[in-house]
Amino acid sequence: MKKNKNEKHKLPNPDPNLIKMNNSLIKTEEWYNIQDMMDYLKVSRSTLNRLVRTKQLPSLKLGGTLMFPKNLINSIMQNQSLKHIKPNNNSPLDA
Repeated sequence: MKKNKNEKHKLPNPDPNLIKMNNSLIKTEEWYNIQDMMDYLKVSRSTLNRLVRTKQLPSLKLGGTLMFPKNLINSIMQNQSLKHIKPNNNSPLDA
């Protein structure tokens, strides 16, 4: 079956609960600009652009300026660092 030209790029309807969550996040979120992210991650502009292009970092373009949600970036960094921890049965954190 051949798809209509408009159907090819049609996005699914977003979940209304997700929209409410995103709206509250946007209102309370602090944002990094490109220079802030370069300093925070200690990477070059080209590396930052590659991370955005490959969708490894969430970003939003506001008025032509690329912005990064601070809390979400911190959560991603935390999750990435926790992936490298091996479980230890004798860990003091288990007590």
